[in-house]
Formats: sequence, structure tokens, C-alpha cells
Amino acid sequence: MHLLKQISLLFIISCIDMDPTIKKLLKTFESDTRNNKDRYNEFIFYCYQCFDKKNKSKKSKKLINKYDNDRHKLIQYLIANEKAITLELFR
Repeated sequence: MHLLKQISLLFIISCIDMDPTIKKLLKTFESDTRNNKDRYNEFIFYCYQCFDKKNKSKKSKKLINKYDNDRHKLIQYLIANEKAITLELFR
């Protein structure tokens, strides 16, 4: 199998295995930008804001810490899987 086919298969598999939270965020995300990098950056900011809104609505320190940890893990995942996320953004 050609290297490009293997790489594209890996991207498809990583897109299929995406967390349902990310899939939901991808569906609700809207952007007018056509540039790959700008749209990706806007998506990361959008995800950050979504968790920030959840954080502000909670009063319990335990829940705030939970959302902070979830947000941090999500941002790490998005950065680690930039190419797969970018592919999903342009579908």
C-alpha cells in the first residue's frame, strides 16, 4: 500500500474514533474563514469558550476543576490531532 493511502487511512480512523464531545462541537461550529489554519484556530477558541461558559455557570469548586481538566484535555487532543480535526472542519 502506498504511503499516502496509509496516511489517509490513519486520518480517517482517527476521525472515526473521535470523542462524541468533539463531534458535537464540530457540528455546532460555524466559520466564514476558508483558510485551513485560521479555521482550525477559530475552532480551538470556540471549544475553549464552550467550556468557559460551562465553567462560569457552575458554583462548585469541584465542578469548576472538572471542567478545567476536561477543557485542558480537549485542547491537548485538538493540538495532537490537528490534521484530523482540520479534515473534519472542511467536510
